[in-house]
Amino acid sequence: MGPMKRLRQSFVSLVILALLLGLRIIDPGATQQARWLVFDTYQRLKPRVYDPRLPVKIIDIDDESLARFGQWPWPRPVIARLVERLTQAGAAVIAFDIVFAERDRSSPDQALKVWPQTLEVIALRESVAALPSHDSLFAQTIAQAPVVTGFVLTHTEGTRLPASKSSFAIAGDDPKPFVLAFEGAVLNLPEIEAAALNETDGVAGSDFLARVVVGFLRWMVEAAQDDQRRSNQWLEAVHRRRCPLRAT
Repeated sequence: MGPMKRLRQSFVSLVILALLLGLRIIDPGATQQARWLVFDTYQRLKPRVYDPRLPVKIIDIDDESLARFGQWPWPRPVIARLVERLTQAGAAVIAFDIVFAERDRSSPDQALKVWPQTLEVIALRESVAALPSHDSLFAQTIAQAPVVTGFVLTHTEGTRLPASKSSFAIAGDDPKPFVLAFEGAVLNLPEIEAAALNETDGVAGSDFLARVVVGFLRWMVEAAQDDQRRSNQWLEAVHRRRCPLRAT
């Protein structure tokens, strides 16, 4: 094989490698769907073996559940009773892979909005206004239980970021350039978010299935850096108070 032929083969190989690398960086929709298809196929061909000794249990909303409690979404008081039962059973943590982003339409205050505005319905307004909403009842329940709620990360600007309920220390170089960044998230209602012990994330694909959980996000790193900065400022202020500078 002559040197020119080897050079051409090497050049073709580098071009193919560059194209594949560029395709992975751009990551168009067709590439994502192909990757998800391969991933889902692996899960079907060889799913993880269930070990009943593991302390993790999944509460599945199946056809039997729907036949017993009605169509989904269920009223929030029904889910609140589920949380109470799990807490009484000794669950260490109750994690939801559901985002409670909208108001419960079955709540009396919300149902009145869609009822015909007859004299009888108008007369009910004051009585209903005194009742707690289904969302507030659910928030009160999860505030007394070890509940972790979920949120879905998005690239939609203008949405608020999840509340920061914990932090961590950062040492070494700035990790932000190497951490995924998202502009917003689909969050729970504010009262539910505030009542939860903590929150976990998910990244939904174009088919609305979440296959990825991101451990660290850029806004989390920025929040941790802000916490460290405030802690350092506080320690410096304490040190100055204890060791004031003296004029020489």
